[in-house]
Amino acid sequence: MNGDQDGRHPDRYRVLFAISMQLENHTFTDAGEHAALLSGWEQQYFQLDCGQFHGRLQQIGSDGIHVFYESVNRRIVQQGSTPSDMLVFGIVLDASSPVTFADRAVTADSLICARANREFVLHFPGETAILGIGVKLPFLRERPELAARLESRFFTKTSVIPLEPGAREQFIALWRYVTDEAFALNAFAESELAQRTVTAQIFEMLDAVVETGIHDDKADITWMSHSDVVARAHEMIIARPLEPVTVHELCESLRISRRTVQTSFRLVTGKTPVEYMRAIRLNYVRQLLRKAPAGELTVRDAAQRWGFFHSGHFTQDYRELFDAMPSDNRPK
Repeated sequence: MNGDQDGRHPDRYRVLFAISMQLENHTFTDAGEHAALLSGWEQQYFQLDCGQFHGRLQQIGSDGIHVFYESVNRRIVQQGSTPSDMLVFGIVLDASSPVTFADRAVTADSLICARANREFVLHFPGETAILGIGVKLPFLRERPELAARLESRFFTKTSVIPLEPGAREQFIALWRYVTDEAFALNAFAESELAQRTVTAQIFEMLDAVVETGIHDDKADITWMSHSDVVARAHEMIIARPLEPVTVHELCESLRISRRTVQTSFRLVTGKTPVEYMRAIRLNYVRQLLRKAPAGELTVRDAAQRWGFFHSGHFTQDYRELFDAMPSDNRPK
């Protein structure tokens, strides 16, 4: 997937909403301009192949954590250093041959892990797209458990490690969802809600990659049954309809691991936590639509009351769950 194939948003777009929120989309015809706009990085891009350069850079996030996508159509070499206060993780989406980072081949089933203030040389072999997450050290200091897991999981002697089966696809799917949601939230939600929601969603991307393949010896619940985990999650959903509950918040609130949350939902509901929580919110939207005449409450208003700001995602999820369109459930 290169930059020209993903045409969901304008080719050149930049918005800052709430002071610390970032939502950017750029296209370039010069590799140097491309390099200069990646937030916080000290680097240079050098074009090696003949022909006009086309690059794309998309950045979404906040002061503490952000996700970035970049693509190029020519072979380039990147040289510089990672930000002094940021850990960086990246996966290759498309490349004609392996990307090279720190003298290591980066294939589609591997993950780049770069510490803060690390000098690097990165070779893109033309027609390459990469997706990354940058997480700032102050953000991690507020989350010592995550910091410890990142350290033990990723930062070994090598900067390129193999991904667990399915992790890459999950990471990409989450990125596409977060991207669409960020633009929808920017258009329809209050800035503080948009900032919190997008930051939490990107954090979920990072947390999901960290958890993948890790065996948790504390997965067995001792003081709380699996059904209690689901019941407590349900209470959190109802208490905060505008802002979807994340798996990370469940873990912190219930003081249990991500794997325990996943196991509880699978055993009790047959669904993942995200699937279950989305289904509950969709049911509440359906109840609103069945009670209120169209003249009193629009489908969009009903959806947004339960945190669905992207109309395409909402309609697709609603149709899959109820085998009906939202408009089908209005009072006759």
